[in-house]
Amino acid sequence: PETNFTMASDEPSDTTDHKQAIAEALRRARKAEVKLLQYQQKFIEKYGMPQMELVEQLHALKQSLTVDEQKLVCLDEEIHRNNEILKQSSDQLHSLKQELLLEHSRCNAMHLQSSSSSSSSSSS
Repeated sequence: PETNFTMASDEPSDTTDHKQAIAEALRRARKAEVKLLQYQQKFIEKYGMPQMELVEQLHALKQSLTVDEQKLVCLDEEIHRNNEILKQSSDQLHSLKQELLLEHSRCNAMHLQSSSSSSSSSSS
């Protein structure tokens, strides 16, 4: 019987403490909610949109930049290949030009030689 009497006397105190703890928790929650709303309002004033909307836009921008970066890498590779092709073509043209100049020189030499032998045989 004494134990029940002691427990009964503790109940009102426990209930009061419990109610005070809940009231304090609610007060802290409301204070935090007000601070959060103030933070969100300052964020909107600073960036012109809610934080989650900005995060979504930044995520979409990041994806777009990743795609653009991949395209640029492909274009860079293509430019490199085209530069190699142009270099090879230039080298081949230079070689061909040298061969044509040599052939032209030979033809001129042969023409001069045949002209000089024709003129010396005509003068005899």
